[in-house]
Amino acid sequence: MAVPAGTKAEEVRWLDMSYAGQNYELRVPVSTDPLSDEDLALVVKRFHESHRRRHGYEAPEADVQIVNVRVALRVPPQPLPALSRPEATTVPSPVATRDVFFAEAGGFVPTPVYQRAALPLGFALAGPMVIEQMDSTVIVPPDVTGAVDDWGNVVLELA
Repeated sequence: MAVPAGTKAEEVRWLDMSYAGQNYELRVPVSTDPLSDEDLALVVKRFHESHRRRHGYEAPEADVQIVNVRVALRVPPQPLPALSRPEATTVPSPVATRDVFFAEAGGFVPTPVYQRAALPLGFALAGPMVIEQMDSTVIVPPDVTGAVDDWGNVVLELA
């Protein structure tokens, strides 16, 4: 997703650090760039403190190594644009009916099966129903309602 022009991003930096010879690192935040000698000494001190909190000891006399330098940009959450596909004027028809077991209904219930891609925005859901798509299946039990929202999500509400 592209970041809109004028959005203020925050740069965040970390150093993955360890004692020489260790095969695991601790991520230590870094607040300045470039690092002065004083800043680096403070980061090493933070590493020792973090190591003590995490592992129960520190070794200030040991060599400390920087294994990775990480930089990330954090941007404020952006609103998702609503989908632009037009809402259908007709109610989609089920592609099949299948007997599905619902304990709350006392056994097997003839249940309509819908293709997920055929459900328009705003489509009202009322269980029981099955919604299938290539990578998942949604089972809507009896007495459960919902709708397809403006972003194409299937939102269910328990009675």
